[in-house]
Amino acid sequence: MESQNMYAVSAPGKVLITGGYLVLDQQYTGFVQATSSRFVCLVLKNDKNISDNNSVKVTSPQFIQGQWNYHWNNETKELSEDATNASQNYYIQCTIQNTLLIASSLSPDFNDLISSGIKIIIMGHNDFYSQREQLQKMNLPRNFTSIRSIPDFCEANCLIKDVNKTGLGSSAAMITALVSSLLGFFKIIDIPASEEEAKKIDTKNDFSLNFLHNVAQYCHCLAQGKVGSGFDVSAAIWGSHVYRRFNPAIINDLYKLDKKELTAEKLVSVLDPKKNPNWDAIVKPCHIPPGFTMRLADIATGSSTPKMVSKVNAWKKANPEEAFELWSKLSSYNNKINILFEKLTQKCQSDSEAYWTTLNTLKNYTVKEWKQYEDKVSKDILDLLIEAYNDFLQVRCCLRTLSEKTETPIEPESQTHLLDACMECPGILMAGVPGAGGFDAIFCIIMEGNSSNGNVCKGIDAIEKLWQNWTESSVCPLCASQSNFGISKEDPNLYLKFIPSN
Repeated sequence: MESQNMYAVSAPGKVLITGGYLVLDQQYTGFVQATSSRFVCLVLKNDKNISDNNSVKVTSPQFIQGQWNYHWNNETKELSEDATNASQNYYIQCTIQNTLLIASSLSPDFNDLISSGIKIIIMGHNDFYSQREQLQKMNLPRNFTSIRSIPDFCEANCLIKDVNKTGLGSSAAMITALVSSLLGFFKIIDIPASEEEAKKIDTKNDFSLNFLHNVAQYCHCLAQGKVGSGFDVSAAIWGSHVYRRFNPAIINDLYKLDKKELTAEKLVSVLDPKKNPNWDAIVKPCHIPPGFTMRLADIATGSSTPKMVSKVNAWKKANPEEAFELWSKLSSYNNKINILFEKLTQKCQSDSEAYWTTLNTLKNYTVKEWKQYEDKVSKDILDLLIEAYNDFLQVRCCLRTLSEKTETPIEPESQTHLLDACMECPGILMAGVPGAGGFDAIFCIIMEGNSSNGNVCKGIDAIEKLWQNWTESSVCPLCASQSNFGISKEDPNLYLKFIPSN
């Protein structure tokens, strides 16, 4: 790897299309779609004329008091917090502590690179945070045009603890970007710089990304105080895929160690995929088919995901037979959708003309009208599309059943009304609540067809008008669409303007 004084990466957010609740169990899978919205992290070495030995200065310029200063002790291998810090940020501190501990053991250049101190800049695309206040200040309506007019990496005008998130996996994307930028800066791993490079990577055997995955999963679990499913970190690294979680026992033992026992050697022995073959997460590439686009909306009413998961788990434990039956049914429909997406993608490759003709014809009509045009399109492709539509309706039906049985608002009535209205728009293949569900977000998968022909997408226009005029809940669109690409090396020069002068 080349020598460098700065290193930048970005990591995408996520939308769990199928697999909510099931993805917690290693027996089941979830389909996670990466987003175009990303977290960016830049690490750079201080100038030679600046003497700030072993300092680590973190800036998140979007937030008030978004600066945290630390000092790395080479002898004790500990990161100490500066007494002048206006606030604490445990997510950032524990991630840097553990990543530097690992880097101090694996990087021959560690002492040289850390000696003059480093700066870290962390920024998230606007979609990770609600932009309602920005639109109000700019006196703009809640639509796609308005949301795109907000400046990139817009200031949130609040403390980081007070920001309203949109559920795209900001903590996982941030921690993954932070870990990868540090491991890359210290020349321990290398990151793909393009989607073409990423496609060539063997997800099972590539050392850099598997090591990054394991370290980021550990840091994210440590920051959250629990071993979660890990699909959000996985999406931040691998992009869009069908995910089967790792066995939580792999890292559970690390939490039982005190500071003296938690050495770099111990961490590496557990997290290095070459030293520990027990890491068993499965990543199978999968994505929304070509000619479709994903749109997301932030709903004003929020939900507490941990409380919802806790209630569902309690019901599952108390009703094992009933839960198993529902889980099996839901899993069956989830898997069908994954397979149908793969089949549609294959049809695009094997019979491109028929595929695009079908999409360009049907995109202007609702699903209920599609059968009227079966003589003008490929019957095979039409059947796959209708099957995907119906299977996702069954997924929603299962989630509503789970809502009723657990008294948990997974697809609450207000969301059902909005989603049903979305499904009445032209070209809408599916609309749902992502992940654990709740009141705070929805996604739509819209048939866009071949956008290069210059035609306006009626589905996107219809969704925009529906959301803008919806009165039962407050709906605000996000800029994000789908992106299949995971972790990416970036050009640091694009972000130098965000570095504070002090």
